[in-house]
Amino acid sequence: MYKIGITGGIATGKSTVTSYLIEKGFPVIDCDILARKALEKNTPAYKAVLHKFGSEIKQKDAEIDRKKLANIVFNNSNKRKDLERIVHEQVLRDVQSRLRLLVQKKEPLVFIDIPLLFEVKWNFIVDETWVIACDEKTQIKRLMKRDELDESDARDRLDAQIPIDEKKKLGNVVISSNNSIDDTLAEVDKELKRLVSQINQ
Repeated sequence: MYKIGITGGIATGKSTVTSYLIEKGFPVIDCDILARKALEKNTPAYKAVLHKFGSEIKQKDAEIDRKKLANIVFNNSNKRKDLERIVHEQVLRDVQSRLRLLVQKKEPLVFIDIPLLFEVKWNFIVDETWVIACDEKTQIKRLMKRDELDESDARDRLDAQIPIDEKKKLGNVVISSNNSIDDTLAEVDKELKRLVSQINQ
């Protein structure tokens, strides 16, 4: 089974690409979804977070009060790192569990959507990386529109990630999302053709 990690920057068009891959019938593991599920009741991460941050972050239904937790870590980089480490360990376990199932199903190709692939150094779980990229001006414009932000807030969000130009250097394949969606998906089709040919050799 050949594993492709899909990454990029905020608002560069990753979801457009992954939605297209799902439509084409390829399995896609979404790490954002796994991260949201990581803190659900009784997971190892849930227990670790309660142990680290205390039972006062529990709601009446015993679920974690995510807003309260976010407030605790927002201005405390050490606590934020503790939380990220716990969540990332859970997500990695879940990714590896899903990969084992896909191996059993004999899936030849699997895509893993990892927004912070290079930041968390998860290159080791994939065979190649695709960076979905656009220029910074386009990225900021999209982010302002999508999240209803002013330019200053949009730039702050971008500054929290590795710059997209750096990610482009780190990736094996760069898919441009600067132009139309059709242009982006044409590049995806070209890479899929290469992969299918490579697997069938």
